[in-house]
Amino acid sequence: FENAFVILDEPQNVTINQMKLFLTPMGENVTVIVNGDITQCDLPANVNSGLADALSRFQANDRVGVIKFNEEDCVRSSLCQHVLAAYSD
Repeated sequence: FENAFVILDEPQNVTINQMKLFLTPMGENVTVIVNGDITQCDLPANVNSGLADALSRFQANDRVGVIKFNEEDCVRSSLCQHVLAAYSD
């Protein structure tokens, strides 16, 4: 991909190899957004999340940004905020 804006939504259930396969073909002038919630991973216990792995590999710098949200950042309904609070650790 070149001169593109690419979004990978809900990648917490991709494997490490799948994440690598997604990220490696990115070319020049590409903006990539990887948007997911590692707390909602449905992979088997013996399979590592590609999103969690990527977060451990990449640190924020002039080429990579990392933004982490919490319950207070939820702008959904008050019911959704209540559910998020019920499931937070």
